[in-house]
Amino acid sequence: MIYWILVLPRLLMASNLYHMAFVHGEENTHAHVMGEKCCRNLTQYPTDVLESQFPYGPHERFQDCQKKFSGHVAQEIQDSHEPFGEITLPIVKYMPFKADFEVDSGEPESNAGHIAFVNNPVRTLSVLEPSQGGGCALGEKDYVEDMAKRNGCLLTINAGFFDSATSRCLGNVVTRGKLVANSHGIQNPHFGIREDGTLFFGFLTEEDVLQEDNPFTNLVGGVGWILRDGEVYVEESLQAECPDTQETGTLDLFFNCKSARMVIGSDREGRVVIAHVDGKTFIEGLSLRQFAVWLLKQGVVNAINLDGGGSSIFAVNGTGINYSADVCKGSNNTDLRCWRKVSTVICVHEPRCDPADCSGHGQCIHGECVYHCDGSLAESGCSNILQNISNEEAFTRAGPYPVPRESEYKDLWEFIIHLKEENISCIQAVYLGILSISVTLNVILCSWYLFSRRK
Repeated sequence: MIYWILVLPRLLMASNLYHMAFVHGEENTHAHVMGEKCCRNLTQYPTDVLESQFPYGPHERFQDCQKKFSGHVAQEIQDSHEPFGEITLPIVKYMPFKADFEVDSGEPESNAGHIAFVNNPVRTLSVLEPSQGGGCALGEKDYVEDMAKRNGCLLTINAGFFDSATSRCLGNVVTRGKLVANSHGIQNPHFGIREDGTLFFGFLTEEDVLQEDNPFTNLVGGVGWILRDGEVYVEESLQAECPDTQETGTLDLFFNCKSARMVIGSDREGRVVIAHVDGKTFIEGLSLRQFAVWLLKQGVVNAINLDGGGSSIFAVNGTGINYSADVCKGSNNTDLRCWRKVSTVICVHEPRCDPADCSGHGQCIHGECVYHCDGSLAESGCSNILQNISNEEAFTRAGPYPVPRESEYKDLWEFIIHLKEENISCIQAVYLGILSISVTLNVILCSWYLFSRRK
């Protein structure tokens, strides 16, 4: 009897530990991938989750989950591609890939995905919170396809992590200059764009996030800084990060198991690079080290791992083109797959105009307001002598005619040619010449030129 009293608790404990290890994907059956442990062919879930609650290993409890208000943290700052110059077309170029990835034992494994290169990211890339705005504070989620269509996105991907229970955005989130989520210095890597046109990769203190002299215009957090300045940075990131942002299990498990992955990074030219690989957690896909090594070969120099697994979606013009691991809800057909609702997204779009609607006087094309007129002077301020004016502040009004400012024309000759092309009458030309140029000689030349043209 005494024997069973002593032995039975140990048997029950061993049984419980085995159950936890097997059900939660921590069975001691690992394949070594690129020299690291990676779980293989563990429990299959009805949906692909990187969000199931797992017990953290004791070694991770001592990692940096303390809030940092200030101090030194690892960061990488890079000039972006043409932040304030002319727009380079195409705005985004994406390509599918299928590549063989090496493993320590057995034949290389083939995986597929997409990679995209984004020009002028300061003007063409935005972090968006879910729904119509305020979604982070409200704990909302939304379909990527719907968010893409509402915001005119050319390319849209899921971005930051979120709490699976409350849907609250995790990490720091800045969308178009507005801070909508603050992690108060919790140490996980972030990707961001600052007001001065630089790209940011790395860790942040709360003081960094709240910086006012060069604030973030867009910012989103990840888990796993996998490339830093042209070198694989996986191990260093693994040692520095707070594991609580992801919910797959131990941070080691999250980094090393096969899964669908979503990454945002940059190349040497300062273009933003977005890449994903298809997969299903524990079954197929890549470890973070495998993906980092491959991305390095594609010219990527900095990269942050975003939310992946079943949240992964790579949508072009509002239509997902990647493989989803989730079976459609309510469907008995397990061959069909559907995408799930997510939290924040990254939207690649046409450059925005300011104001976005060109004050109702024109059309926004590549970030510039272009005025299309029908040959008559318009009451709205759009006229047949004004084109490519950014907004109403670019001209003043006097009498019945809109008056172009002198700064809109490089010299008198350009002004005269513009009048000729628009077939302005002589009286109108003299009137405009007096008001906008304010030099008698200019008026005489305008009048002479237009009179001679009418002969």
